[in-house]
Amino acid sequence: MFSRKTLHDEYAKTIAEIDEGQRREPQHDVPLVPQSSWGTVDTVDQFAFHEFAWLGATLDWSTEDEWSFEETSDTMRRASYLDSPNHGRRWIVYYNRLRLGWVEVSAAPLKLLGTVDDYRASPQARVDMELSLMRFIPTGAAFSILYQTSFFMQSTEGGYDAARERARVAADSAMTWYMWDVMRAGDQYVPGLQFSAEGSYAVFRERVAHWKETGFSPFERKRHPV
Repeated sequence: MFSRKTLHDEYAKTIAEIDEGQRREPQHDVPLVPQSSWGTVDTVDQFAFHEFAWLGATLDWSTEDEWSFEETSDTMRRASYLDSPNHGRRWIVYYNRLRLGWVEVSAAPLKLLGTVDDYRASPQARVDMELSLMRFIPTGAAFSILYQTSFFMQSTEGGYDAARERARVAADSAMTWYMWDVMRAGDQYVPGLQFSAEGSYAVFRERVAHWKETGFSPFERKRHPV
């Protein structure tokens, strides 16, 4: 009789790439606005689109070195649980050379009911993420992408320590829920991970403002912060 292959046997090449592979440098395909269909999209959507031009590079710079975020000109949102908006900035997510999924960001749906001035006065955006194969990703690397995504969407109410704690709780919760999915799946299949974060993204806005003021660009090189 032949023994049934385990998931680790079936995904041996994937695991080897995760453990031993080399990081993939992003090859960005940046969408042009308003030369694309964005010309007919809500003006708040367009404002948020410009606000998050540096999000992918910021996540790339801030997460474990194996992660990379490659922007795509396909701006149609993939989050199936959202009725709106239809568009947002999108990045394909890689771990070394493995394409694991996507991350996308846009103005929070309720903000589309107001004006751009309303949005400027009280910005609110939403990041959604869908990743496969996370069962095999090292714990620290999995935590880093969830934590940093949540952290950059935080307000600075209560200071940065409070923002970090809120992000840590969100990342820990997502990993706990995903572990439950993994346990239920057993050796039958590898569940995907969905993650969302919504907020005023003051942490992200302040980080970008500081970088621009000091002349630093996260696009120029991949460097894990000290």
